[in-house]
Amino acid sequence: MSCVILGRGESIKRLKEFNKDVDYVIIINELWLVFKKDDENALILKNFLKNKKIIIIASSLGVDTFKQEKKIYENFIKSYNIIGKFNTIFKNKNSWRHSTCLWNGFDYFPEKYNEFAKNTFLKTNIMSSIHFGFVYSLQHLNSTEINIFGLDFYEKPHISLINKTLWTNEQKNNLRVSCLKFFNMFKNINWHIYSFANVDEFKNNHIFVH
Repeated sequence: MSCVILGRGESIKRLKEFNKDVDYVIIINELWLVFKKDDENALILKNFLKNKKIIIIASSLGVDTFKQEKKIYENFIKSYNIIGKFNTIFKNKNSWRHSTCLWNGFDYFPEKYNEFAKNTFLKTNIMSSIHFGFVYSLQHLNSTEINIFGLDFYEKPHISLINKTLWTNEQKNNLRVSCLKFFNMFKNINWHIYSFANVDEFKNNHIFVH
């Protein structure tokens, strides 16, 4: 089964190149803020999300932006087939990543994936919301092919215009290294990366760079 994971990088534009038939799309963080502007990015995303089953996975740390831009979010929810909304935290206080800072209308990440999320973090040190997207696609959707857009390792600004934080070169490199470690943990999965970052070093028998 194939799915798509959408980060917030500029390479969302590369959805224009994608012609595979997929049902499930995982959106990472507040990608719906693209619709603040009626531009090419919004049109590309709008066309791609039609008739898809969409799961939103968002860091609870973005709660202020979530509240400030509630109208855009509500319009997005009404316009598309959202089948799940999760924050990147677990409910059980003994879980690996517990917090009570749950967004209104969102669910905690499924508790049954706590150990898998914890173990893959410990082995890769992947500090990003997209980690939970990987976990969900593997454990819940049982995906055997995962297509990733918008993962540009912070080499360019997010197209949703909410993250003005400048990442250091060390932080950018750490994310690249940890993602590659994660992909290499699951060599039975076909990983397809559509990025504007230079990720040629990712290429091997199960990681396809487009």
